[in-house]
Amino acid sequence: SSGIKAEYGEAAMELLQKKYHFTIEKVDVSMKGNKMWKRKYQYSLPVVHYNGEWLSMNGLSEEKLVRRLREEGWGKTATLKPRPTVTLFTTPLCGLCLEVEAAMELLQRKYHFTIEKVDVSMKGNKMWKRKYQYSLPVVHYNGEWLSMNGLSEEKLVRRLREEGWGKTATLKPRPTVTLFTTPLCGLCLEVEAAMELLQKKYHFTIEKVDVSMKGNKMWKRQYHYSLPVVHYNGEWLSRNGLKEEKLVRKLEEEGWEKTATRRPDL
Repeated sequence: SSGIKAEYGEAAMELLQKKYHFTIEKVDVSMKGNKMWKRKYQYSLPVVHYNGEWLSMNGLSEEKLVRRLREEGWGKTATLKPRPTVTLFTTPLCGLCLEVEAAMELLQRKYHFTIEKVDVSMKGNKMWKRKYQYSLPVVHYNGEWLSMNGLSEEKLVRRLREEGWGKTATLKPRPTVTLFTTPLCGLCLEVEAAMELLQKKYHFTIEKVDVSMKGNKMWKRQYHYSLPVVHYNGEWLSRNGLKEEKLVRKLEEEGWEKTATRRPDL
């Protein structure tokens, strides 16, 4: 049956994933938003796509998948250098901590590191509270102490540049396209669908911000009457809809397309 084939195919893909480091995405065609896929594939499940293109139906062709992966150089020998992690030790009532976090987020856009926050007031972080409660905010770089009572931006940037992280870094991350939306915005759903189609070709990351959520009041005040709004890498791109031409131009100017030098994660 298709159910047994799907289970086998998923298990086989998970085994291959350990070696070839691709991303598995599952689409349940019985779900409300996937009617198009149900009409197309209901009699040939399981169906497998590779980077948005059809690969096999009625099961997984392992040989075909492995051949595609190897042609693009994916395997155990792939050297995907992980991003550095910058850890901020903080508490909810620390005003300076919020300023440091904002400064880190600005630097993150250029240097592509991962931000990790540790709330020392939380039950499981007593050790950090004893160590750092009188010197917050404290910043670590890849698990090593970097600064206390604030952020030394100069020190952080120096460490990042020493390791080759910056706009000229070899491992250029995917651009992030942010969609500001609300659940009741019909045009927002259309824009999201258009972005997902473009994503298959240009390999960018889609980030959604629901301005009706409690923590997004600033965005609600700013964009409430002009949704959907789109940002590109943190900068305003369009409002009241998606300017596809403008987005594509930005992506192609930066070399993002199927022939891009930097291969995206699968």
